[in-house]
Amino acid sequence: MTPQSRKARPEAAMAGLKRSHQQRRNRSVTIVRRAISRLQEIGSPVTLGRIARISRELSDTGMGISESTILRNPECHQLYEEAAQPVRRRRAVGRSLAREVESPTDAERRRMHYLMRQTKAELAVRIIAVERELACSEKSNGVLRDRIIQEKLGLKSSFKEDLDITV
Repeated sequence: MTPQSRKARPEAAMAGLKRSHQQRRNRSVTIVRRAISRLQEIGSPVTLGRIARISRELSDTGMGISESTILRNPECHQLYEEAAQPVRRRRAVGRSLAREVESPTDAERRRMHYLMRQTKAELAVRIIAVERELACSEKSNGVLRDRIIQEKLGLKSSFKEDLDITV
């Protein structure tokens, strides 16, 4: 649009466009507000897609509000951000594994993907079980190491009591 064509438009037409634009913005805000309250009533997560879907039901015309309209309209966007749960970002498994382990194998990568699907509680239970197993293994290794040393030194003792390991 050239500066000359802007000057050629009458102010009344611009005022009419501004009024129409403001009415559409207000209508969008009202529909988004109603859609968010409906989603919260039914206990559904507030997402852009769900707001857009429910807004079709709530709209007089049946067209609803698009996701991009919610993002472009500052008032709608603010309503959405206040109501929405924070988005949980997926962690890049390869990067964190590569930082901790130099050149991880395919099996290690597959194992990491499998473990990333578990909840913290499930992982905590697994860690405790592995720690118990490790403690038992270390105790067994200590007993066997002592037995080997005693045999090499020629000391005879009752090893059955030493090997009595409780889990």
